[in-house]
Amino acid sequence: MALVDTGLLVRYYLDEAASGDPVTIGDASGNNYDLTATGADVAANMEYVEVSGNRGVDCSSTSGNQRLVHAIDNTSDIIRDADGGSLFTLEVVLIVDAVTSGGSRIFGINNRVGGIGDLILKTTDTVSPFTMTLGYNETDIILTGTDLTAGTRYVVHVVINDTANTVKVYVNGTLTSDLIPTLAVLSIDTNSDLIAFNRESSGFFGRSFNGTLFYAALYNTNFSADNVTTNYNILTSDDDTPAAGGLTIPDWIPNTSQPFPFKNEVVGY
Repeated sequence: MALVDTGLLVRYYLDEAASGDPVTIGDASGNNYDLTATGADVAANMEYVEVSGNRGVDCSSTSGNQRLVHAIDNTSDIIRDADGGSLFTLEVVLIVDAVTSGGSRIFGINNRVGGIGDLILKTTDTVSPFTMTLGYNETDIILTGTDLTAGTRYVVHVVINDTANTVKVYVNGTLTSDLIPTLAVLSIDTNSDLIAFNRESSGFFGRSFNGTLFYAALYNTNFSADNVTTNYNILTSDDDTPAAGGLTIPDWIPNTSQPFPFKNEVVGY
């Protein structure tokens, strides 16, 4: 079974190495939206790790300017063209160990002047367990019922439907928050970035979460509960890049050793 790809904009497995400092995080969506590890504090605060067979990028501090970033083109690219959209899904696999008092950024779209964020998953400034928030069009939406306990691995889906004014949050495949805030179509600020771990590309740093990001994706569609279940069942056990290849057996394989073949009868393999 494969991950649901409907509306896929970007997808990061963050499994480029088992150890060492991150440099480039490849975009597995095919849209060439790679993230670059940026900031003087990357070497001190960021490294690849492997936890129970799952690889990711670990950030050891909430301070510093370390971040993973791809600048959003102000004219047109895969993210900029989502401006004005109303259906989105954020999908992450992570462990949160600590957060900053200013609200730690996890993954999404943020401008470069210290804003709340256009479409970004964050944490509150509370101690463990950490309640998540959604920065949407520079407004904070508290995702009630989505507390994350420090040191625990989670698969999180945030499903946004502006048309219906709904934000649904699934933690480990279970609906934990079903909100009806006042929403509007997504408006992406100029000079914005797709980021993980920190909020700006110049100044106002110190907004990382301390912990590990194993996987992150963004879709311009609102996942159904079945979509969430499908992806959770895969990501809960394996959030690394799937192995290429593998034998695919077609429905119809002729059996020349008998006078007539049967559908799905595999002979001579």
